[in-house]
Amino acid sequence: TLSAAGSIASDLIRSQMPGKSSPDLFALMQRYMQHLPQFSQPRILAISFRLKLLLHEGLIAPQPECCRCHTQASTLVH
Repeated sequence: TLSAAGSIASDLIRSQMPGKSSPDLFALMQRYMQHLPQFSQPRILAISFRLKLLLHEGLIAPQPECCRCHTQASTLVH
């Protein structure tokens, strides 16, 4: 749990410009931190946070369809 919390905090710190206000990301981080103690696999929450952070920063853009079979996408991995 502590490792996952550290990973979330580190990702947030590394991704933001010094002095830049980002209340939405801070609120998201707070929600994730609140759920960490109850989650059976905290590492998965840390990975989920990283994906949401990348999406927020515009570094990933999930598509609604699978690029291989063109059916509705349900996961990010294949």
